[in-house]
Amino acid sequence: MKKYIILTSVLALTACGGGSGSGTAPMSVGESNARITSMKSNSEYQIKQYVMKKLGSDAKSVGLVNGDTDTRAAFMPSDVLNTNNDYEKIHELVELAEWLYNDETTEQDIIDKFNASSADKNKIKSALKLMDNMWCFVGGSATKTAERVLEKRSTFAEPLADLKAKTEVFNMKDIKFSILENIDQVTELRFNVNPKTGRVESIEYPDAEELNEQGYDTTAGPIKRKGDTNFFMEQVYDDDGSILEGIVIPHEYVSYGKKLNLQYADFGVLRHHYNKVDVEGMEDWGVQDTPFAGGYTTKYITNNQVKDLAMGGDITFKGLAVGDVSDWDWSAGVDNEGAAIPLPGGALTDNNATLVFAQDGEQILTADFSDRWYKIQAVKHANGKDQFRVLSGDGGDDARYHLASSPDNLTDGMNTDQHAIVFQTDYYGDNPNSPTEATGLAHYQWQHGDLIYIPSKGHHDYEHHLNIDLGFGGTKQE
Repeated sequence: MKKYIILTSVLALTACGGGSGSGTAPMSVGESNARITSMKSNSEYQIKQYVMKKLGSDAKSVGLVNGDTDTRAAFMPSDVLNTNNDYEKIHELVELAEWLYNDETTEQDIIDKFNASSADKNKIKSALKLMDNMWCFVGGSATKTAERVLEKRSTFAEPLADLKAKTEVFNMKDIKFSILENIDQVTELRFNVNPKTGRVESIEYPDAEELNEQGYDTTAGPIKRKGDTNFFMEQVYDDDGSILEGIVIPHEYVSYGKKLNLQYADFGVLRHHYNKVDVEGMEDWGVQDTPFAGGYTTKYITNNQVKDLAMGGDITFKGLAVGDVSDWDWSAGVDNEGAAIPLPGGALTDNNATLVFAQDGEQILTADFSDRWYKIQAVKHANGKDQFRVLSGDGGDDARYHLASSPDNLTDGMNTDQHAIVFQTDYYGDNPNSPTEATGLAHYQWQHGDLIYIPSKGHHDYEHHLNIDLGFGGTKQE
C-alpha cells in the first residue's frame, strides 16, 4: 500500500472607562498550534475576543456581543463569503484608528465625526481605546476629544501598528500544503481548526475521494490530532472497510520552518511511524517521511508576479534545505519485490541553501550536501522545463548513490531517457510586490542498471531507481 499524503509589542494598559485592562494577546491557543508550526494563527473569533476584552463594557456600544454566530467561519477559508459582520465592525474601528492618526485628518474633521451621531461618538471612543487605553476617557466634548487626539497623535504609531497586527486574520484553514512524493502525483493537505478557539484539531485531504477513484490509497477522512502534540492519528481499517478499534498510525508533523521562524509558510515532513502499528506486516514498513511545503493562500504570491519583480534583478532566498536519497533496488527484495535502501547516515541538511529567482526567469535551488554526497541544483528554466544538476562532490563510497546531471529538457511528470523530475516553488509575503518567504519541493528519479523482469509487475524494469526528495524554506535576502 502506497501513501500519498499531503503536505501558515504589547502596550502597558491602565484601567479606564469600563475596560478590562487585560491587554492579553489574542492567540489563546498560540502555544498549542506552535507545537506544530511557527506560522501565525489568528482567527476572526480570536480577534473578536481580543477586541471585546480590550473594550470591556464598551464593546456593546459598537455592537459586539457574544452569540451563536461566533462559531460560523473558522472551518472556512477567508475567501468564502463571510455572513457575520462582527469582523467588519472591528475592521471599521481599525480604519477609524488609522483615520485619527492620519495628519490629513483635521481637528474640525474629528469634531464633525464625533458630533454626527452617538454611534460615531462610541466608535471614536472605542478606536482610541483599542489604540491606547490611556486615551479612552473621551466624553461629551467633541472639541476636547479632538484637541487630545492632535496633542497625542505622534504617540499613536506604535499602538496602531500593534492593533493592526493583532486584528489581522490568520485562519489556519487558509493554509494549503502540497506534496511531491511521486513524479505523477501532486496533491494537497489542509488543517481543520476549532471554530471557538482556532486550535488545530486535525488534517485532511480535500481530494482524497478523487484520488482513491484514480487508484491511489489515500486517507479519506480527517486525521485527528493527539492532544496538544504535533502527532496526528490515522485510523486503520480492515479489508472489509470496518474500523480496527484501538489501532492507529501515528503521523508526526515535523516542521523545518520552525527553525527559520517562517510566519506565512512552512516545509518539512509528515513522518509515518508504521513501526508503532499493531498490524501484521505494516510495522515492517518502518518510519517513512513524506515531504511537504506550503503556506497561507492569503499571503501567496504567484510565480508570474515574482518573475516580473525579478526583471529588476535576481531575488535570492536563503535558508534550509533537507534532502532524502534512496535507491529502490528490484533485486534486493524477496521474489523481486524490491526494497528501498536509504543513503547511509539519514537525511542530508544544508543550513545555507539558496533559492534564486533569476533576472532571466530561471529558478535555481542550490543545496550543498557534498560532505556526504553532492552539491546539487534543482532548476526550473524560463521555458518551464526542469533539470537536476550535480555541481560537485563524489557521491560517497557506495556507487549505488552516484549521480550525473539530468538532461535539461524535462517537464513535470515526463520521463526522458529514464530521468524524471518535478520541481515546485511557492512565494509568500505581506505585499505582492515584496515576497519575503519561499518554499521549494523537488522530486527527482533516475532509473538505471540492467533491465530485469519483475514478476509482480509482469514486465521488465530498470534494476535501480535512484530517488531524491529535496525540501527548502527560506527568507528573502536584501
